[in-house]
Amino acid sequence: GSFIPVMQELDRQIGRLMQILEDEGLAENTIVVFTADNGPAPSFNQERTLGKRGLKNSLYEGGINMPFIIRYPKKIKPGKTNDKTVLSTLDLYPSLCAMAGIPVQEGYKGDGADYSKVLLGKKETDRKEVLMWDFGRNSLYNHPANPYHVSPHLAIRKGKWKLLCGDNATNCQLFDINADPNETNDVAAKHPELVKELSAQVCKWYETYRFGM
Repeated sequence: GSFIPVMQELDRQIGRLMQILEDEGLAENTIVVFTADNGPAPSFNQERTLGKRGLKNSLYEGGINMPFIIRYPKKIKPGKTNDKTVLSTLDLYPSLCAMAGIPVQEGYKGDGADYSKVLLGKKETDRKEVLMWDFGRNSLYNHPANPYHVSPHLAIRKGKWKLLCGDNATNCQLFDINADPNETNDVAAKHPELVKELSAQVCKWYETYRFGM
């Protein structure tokens, strides 16, 4: 398929970048992060999401759970894997600033947190901060062709729990991501209070930023 030449070119260009860092003597003290902004399209029957539900344009895990590699030879030992900590690209700015020993911009109020110790491989930790997403509010947005992979337009992750819903807390779906990473077992009916709490939180967040309040 056409994606093979794209991957070959990506590999070639990343190789050029890494070689320049080596040639200039910068590799040891340069932080390189490799990740993606969304899941694949197409997914080839979920082969490219490792079985996770969803793909690009979806808030199921196949659309938002991305590979993440960080390289910093001076301070990070190679080959270490962390399957426990939930990270977001929102965490990169405060985390990288901490790793570089510089303060974040004065007045910065981002939704990310400093996970520099996690990135440095010094500890694995459960995420304390909540993560929230909004995508695909109406038919004008691109959606996966298969309805099974079309998610509600809001999502919130708190610990092991992930709730998806529409605004006004419609179509609530709740998943225990630790036990059910492929989001096949909606347990919303079993946890009504948790559904009420998380849906209210993500809907309030959506309304607040949507109207700039």
